[in-house]
Amino acid sequence: MCSCSSSNMAGLTRADMLKYHRSSCWICAVFLMLAARVVAQTDASNVLTVADANWTLILDGEWMIKFYAPWCPACQHLHTDWESLGRQSESLGISVGRVDVTQQPGLSGRFLVTTLPTIFHAKDGNFRKYVSSRTIEDIQAYVEQKKWAMVEPVPGWKMSGMANLFRLSVWIRQIHTYLTNTLGIPSWGSYVIFAIITLFMGLMLGLMLVLIADCIWPSRPKHRENKTGEIRFLISYLFFNIILIIYSVLIMFKWFNFTLLYRNKNTTVHC
Repeated sequence: MCSCSSSNMAGLTRADMLKYHRSSCWICAVFLMLAARVVAQTDASNVLTVADANWTLILDGEWMIKFYAPWCPACQHLHTDWESLGRQSESLGISVGRVDVTQQPGLSGRFLVTTLPTIFHAKDGNFRKYVSSRTIEDIQAYVEQKKWAMVEPVPGWKMSGMANLFRLSVWIRQIHTYLTNTLGIPSWGSYVIFAIITLFMGLMLGLMLVLIADCIWPSRPKHRENKTGEIRFLISYLFFNIILIIYSVLIMFKWFNFTLLYRNKNTTVHC
């Protein structure tokens, strides 16, 4: 009886030990997976995702910013080196950011991005386009040796003007999409609506210019007053319509150019 009881207890003990070892292995595996995930997230967090909501952060301090698209082969090739640069950002004394141009078209317009990937160096609000090799060694040397000091910064007025122009073009495109997709208006009908709005805005701006001109330079002879007013109105109307037409063409051209660059995956990317 005693020998049978002892063998049963030994068998149960071995089974319990096997279960214990298996449970320990599973716990260790889960722990290692969680630890690896935390480390990966920590490394990835060194590269800040820059958007319209937080882009003012790059106005302070020294930054390296990458503009990329998920479908761009050259951008994918740069991804590993850029993450490595992010991990070394503290030792270099800089911050590292990235901008997805498919999600942030306004920022891509502000920085005059025409090729992918595009890298900018920022120092206290001054932005310089990086045009050297995209290897991690060359980027580190660009920062450590302050090679950016020999590059002329991008004019601020040009960046602000392009940002406003691109935002307006995106807004016009959204209205066009709403008219054609939601309301079911054909494309030519949408263009007619925009043409009428453009002419109406030219008419209103022309009237305002005539009123301002009459206040500043009132017409003296009475017999020439009507004729002078008509000439002023005609000149103002034509002038503002020409400006609006040129501006509309520029907006459509910019939208078409950036659409080909960022949304058409078959576009040739300059590496």
